[in-house]
Amino acid sequence: MDLADAAVTTFYGDREAVVCSSCDYATYKLDPPMEALFGTGSYHTNDIGFYYFNLRENAENRVRQYLQRDR
Repeated sequence: MDLADAAVTTFYGDREAVVCSSCDYATYKLDPPMEALFGTGSYHTNDIGFYYFNLRENAENRVRQYLQRDR
């Protein structure tokens, strides 16, 4: 399921952030206290929900590579 796109962007010269442009902000906006902490437009608390299957696949690949390496 492709709920959210993701692209890494650099800002302030050296900082990187994952930017999502395909989600409906009104549906996924943060509660006011969290928005004050993370900033307007942040989906930080939705990271696991948005990217769960990508994270799971990445973990499976890493374990597989670790188990296949020469010992």
